[in-house]
Amino acid sequence: MFAFALVLVGCGVPAASTASTTSTGASTTEQTSAANNSPAAGSADATNEATAFPSWNANSELLKALVDYVNNVTDESSPNYVVPEDRIATFDMDGTIICEKAPYYVDYCMLLNRVLDNPSYNEPEYKPSEEPIAIAREIGKRPILAFGNSSGDYSMLNYAKSNPKHKGMGVLVLCDDTEREYGDMERAKEQTETAQKEGWTLFHMCKDDWNTIYGEGVKKTELPGASATSTEQPAASAASTELAAAA
Repeated sequence: MFAFALVLVGCGVPAASTASTTSTGASTTEQTSAANNSPAAGSADATNEATAFPSWNANSELLKALVDYVNNVTDESSPNYVVPEDRIATFDMDGTIICEKAPYYVDYCMLLNRVLDNPSYNEPEYKPSEEPIAIAREIGKRPILAFGNSSGDYSMLNYAKSNPKHKGMGVLVLCDDTEREYGDMERAKEQTETAQKEGWTLFHMCKDDWNTIYGEGVKKTELPGASATSTEQPAASAASTELAAAA
């Protein structure tokens, strides 16, 4: 997967830039420069949330929870203050940063080229590893924030949430939008129950929280070879009920 550099500052406004590639199975992000010039939480020049997060609904309680968290760990007067070099976040790729159902990763393209077209390729020994092990190997530090969308990301979410040095946060992106994404309401229900049990924060894809997923004008198409999928959008009240229960 690809790694990205991220600067955590007041109001939760990330400044991301492409970094190097890694094969951890999760995208990793870490603080790469001091936040000395970052706006303090609540300062007059702090970026307005509606401007900084145009894809979110302005009244989303989930967005507020994330912004409050980032403001908390970047405020030097807070007991939960995290020094810039420890402000590390990790992200799953498919279903979290890009679409789950129809991605074709750049690193897969590179792998296929290596295996099929490079005569110097020798079959390696396969050694499975979990995301926390890969994160520790690649970064050398435990993240304070982790974002994922599937059971394969659960260990990463707990790895961040149980950070022994800093107040951590695990975020599960819930596939509860069947109109704009390839949602699965049965899976979303199961994951909501898991999130409640583990104490993770839920990010709903549905319109309760995200005004847009991929930007204006982007339409979901039927997957090649797939049967017709439901376009029924879950009621806003249902997502709100799940959120209240998980809070």
